[in-house]
Amino acid sequence: MFFPACHKKQDGSKAVVIGLSVPSETDERWVRDIYVLKRKVSELGAELYVSSGDSNAALQMSRSLQMLKAVNPSVLIIASQDREIGMQMSAKAHEAGAKVIAYEWLLPGKDVDFYLSFDYLGIGRKQARYLNKVVNGGNYVFFYGAEDDNNYKFMKQGAMEILKPLAESGHINLIADKEVSDWNADDAARKADSVLKDYSDDVQAFLVSDDVAAGGVITALAWHGLAGKVPVTGESSSLAAVQRVARGTQLLTIFKDSQLLASTAVDAAVSMSVGGTPPSNTQVNNGTKDVPALLLDTVIIDKGNINLLVQSGYLTAKQIYGKEI
Repeated sequence: MFFPACHKKQDGSKAVVIGLSVPSETDERWVRDIYVLKRKVSELGAELYVSSGDSNAALQMSRSLQMLKAVNPSVLIIASQDREIGMQMSAKAHEAGAKVIAYEWLLPGKDVDFYLSFDYLGIGRKQARYLNKVVNGGNYVFFYGAEDDNNYKFMKQGAMEILKPLAESGHINLIADKEVSDWNADDAARKADSVLKDYSDDVQAFLVSDDVAAGGVITALAWHGLAGKVPVTGESSSLAAVQRVARGTQLLTIFKDSQLLASTAVDAAVSMSVGGTPPSNTQVNNGTKDVPALLLDTVIIDKGNINLLVQSGYLTAKQIYGKEI
C-alpha cells in the first residue's frame, strides 16, 4: 500500500510530489529512513508517498506501479536490493515521466538518473586496514555478504584491495574466503565453526562484511572459547553489534548515517523535480551507463568512540549499555 506523508502547500500552490519505494516499512533501517524523509519533505512543503513490499520484491514493484499511476510523482526514489525488479521499476517510472533516484543500492539499466548511497568500496578498505593494524599478521578469514547484493560486491572489492597484497607478500595468511548466504547469522556461525575446526582454532582475525554475519561468527567463537579474543569486524551499527563492540566481542562496526542519506535524498528529489542537478562526487557505471552519484562517507565505530552514536541521536546510552552513563 502507499500513503501520503504530507499534503499540498497551504497557499494552494502545487507541491512537489515525490514517490518512495522501499523493501519494508517495519525493518529498523527503513523505519528510521522513512521518518527522516517525511520530516524533511514536510519542511520543504513537498508531498511524499511511500510504498513497500513487506520484504517481498515482487510486491514492492506491484505497489510502486500502483503509486505511480495514482499520484504521478515527479521523482521516484527506489531502494531495491533486487536488481532486476529495481530496473523494471525504474523503467516504469520513466515511462510515467518520473525521474529515478537509485537509493542505497545501484540499479542497472538506462533509466537511472541519480545514485545516492554510501561509499561501500571505502567501507571494505576501512575494515581491512583497521583489522590489519590490530592484527599485524597470522591467519585471516574473510566472510562477505550475498553476491547478488551490489553493495557487498563493492565492499568485497575494497577489502580485497587491502587483503590480497598482504596475502601475496606473506604478511598474512588468507585461509578462508567465503560468502555468507543472505547475511544469515546461522550460516556464518556454521562456516566459522568449520574453519575453526579445520585450523584447530588457529585463527587470528575475521574480516566480516556486515553485523548480522559478525554476530554468527562471534557465536561460533564462543563455542570455541574465543569470543573477545579473536577480532571480528562488522558493518551497519545495528544495536546488537554496537552492544557487542561495547562488550569487546566485536572489534568494530561501521556507522552509515542513514538520516543524512534520507535528508539528502529529499534535497536531490526536489532539485530534480524542477529540472535541477543534485550535487554529485563521482560517477558509477551500472552496466549500461555512468550514473551521476553522491556517495556519503562512513565512520568506523570501535569501543573508543561509541559515544558518537549517542551524540548523533542514532542510539541512546541506555540502549547500548542498559543504563544511562
